[in-house]
Amino acid sequence: MQLTAHQQKMLDGNFGPAYAWAMKFLADTGSVLGADRLIPIRYAFFMADTDAMGEAGINFMEELALAAPEQRIPAANLYLESRQTAAELADYGLPQWFMDLDQRRLNAIAKLGCIMEYGHINNHSIPAPCFGESIAMGSTPTAIYANSALGARTNFEAGPAALASALAGYVPRWGLHLDENRVPKRVFEVERTPQSLAEWGALGAAIGLRLNNASEIPLIKGLREHPGALALNHIGASLASYAAVGLFHIEGVTPEAHQFNDIDLPVERLTATELDAVISTEKLDGQVLDLVVLGAPQMGWNEVVELAQLLDGNQVADCTTLLAFVDKGSIETARTLGLADKLEAAGCRLLDGIDYFQSGSEPIRQANGWTTTLTASPKLGNILNGAGYKAAATTLETCVASAIAGHVIQGEAKA
Repeated sequence: MQLTAHQQKMLDGNFGPAYAWAMKFLADTGSVLGADRLIPIRYAFFMADTDAMGEAGINFMEELALAAPEQRIPAANLYLESRQTAAELADYGLPQWFMDLDQRRLNAIAKLGCIMEYGHINNHSIPAPCFGESIAMGSTPTAIYANSALGARTNFEAGPAALASALAGYVPRWGLHLDENRVPKRVFEVERTPQSLAEWGALGAAIGLRLNNASEIPLIKGLREHPGALALNHIGASLASYAAVGLFHIEGVTPEAHQFNDIDLPVERLTATELDAVISTEKLDGQVLDLVVLGAPQMGWNEVVELAQLLDGNQVADCTTLLAFVDKGSIETARTLGLADKLEAAGCRLLDGIDYFQSGSEPIRQANGWTTTLTASPKLGNILNGAGYKAAATTLETCVASAIAGHVIQGEAKA
């Protein structure tokens, strides 16, 4: 991989150890991945949750932050994509050691020049990249959204990769930064157009279950209406969770899909039965419900309003905990309009954080003895089943009805 004179000076340590580490990381990973050069970026989005980083990762960031301020100024805007809701989740048994570790993480990240927005690009709380622009995106749902809905270009840049990219101001030119890697490899015709966010997430999951590897970029056809931004968000989150795919195209919807109108690939039928199977509660039907957790991706304003309508005049059962992870702006609006008070009086806890699985979900489960769990996110259901929960994804309506009943209610299949 070729470096410019400036990049070589950075690698040689002329600008300090933090920049030297960043350039070495990018040069080494770029060489291994077949990149021919580095390309400049304006934005990097840092996915650095406490569960994933652990004490070793946090120690490393604290060491980087010891450099003189002028030797650790990010060359690209660096945004933090996750915040733990440590203080709020202490009520549910999140241990003190986890909260202390989390605060160290936040302090170190701030010292490294990170803009502490705690927002996702797919929630539109921070500047969106332009079509065709290369960025360094840390989390899977935001990366696939930026690639697919916006036509920006990023790979899944795990914590240190995004940090190195921000400090140096470059990313290796490989993967989804290249035109040839953005071409569909599979085409799916949808039998039924989803009608809820859970169903849109199920669409992503059902396709993900069909794919063999992360290079099989899907092209989706047959939708009878535009999904909208939130639905694209849920499709991408599920696809990334079930198949590690970083990009999808939808005919007539996503900005690059028109390039592939005449692509010569067999069309595979995606049945309504496959979607229904993803959001079925059959395996948990009738069981006492420990937990309902909403918001992966974070709930937006429309979902908060719908949740309030579903809970209006009702009360969550004593045996069930209902947690809703909502973006900060929507929580503030809900408090201003009185919806937050109504939701909390009904037994729903509103939390300003990225999502539950990054907020110490395993120690919380152990502290409470929780197992049976419902969520309106196929992505989150998939993850929690790997973390000791017995989880199922279903519609928001079924989640709320089950929370009120205190046991799992089987939702109705769509026609």
